[in-house]
Amino acid sequence: MISHFTKMAVKALLNFKLHSTISLLSLVFGFLCFISAVLLANYTDSFDQHFPNAGKIYNIVQINTGGPGPERFPIVADPAARYLRAAFPDIPNIVGAAAGGGDADVTIDDQAIKMATRYVEANFFNIFEMESLHGLATGSELPPNSAIVTESVALRVWGRTDVVGGKGFSWKSR
Repeated sequence: MISHFTKMAVKALLNFKLHSTISLLSLVFGFLCFISAVLLANYTDSFDQHFPNAGKIYNIVQINTGGPGPERFPIVADPAARYLRAAFPDIPNIVGAAAGGGDADVTIDDQAIKMATRYVEANFFNIFEMESLHGLATGSELPPNSAIVTESVALRVWGRTDVVGGKGFSWKSR
């Protein structure tokens, strides 16, 4: 019986080539769209699940319509963060974050380097715990006029990761 249905299907494919091709391409396109949607939904549901308190993290993004394009970093400007703190006093960690204008001209020991900068409030590290290789203990508050650099930036600029207490570190957004 299966051989009979197979012969009928092959015969129909050969007799109606254009219709069969269109149907097959439509079916393939539909499967690709479905797989893409499932992968995107899975990614957006799980990309930040490695944080210890991932179930309590919510991201609010303000979109800057006056800029050259969408920002890749979640931005909540200071006025919005203050409003959220006043409107929701029961939430312990509402943190404002802003991009530093994309690439910034950073001067380190009179050497100009371009790097991406981000400005975040002190409670940012209460929400997103990160391991500190050198310097302050994890969760400690940064002193004024200080910066945190990633391991890759420290290696690129200084060639090592123990760069605590460097002098001449300043930046200017472009």
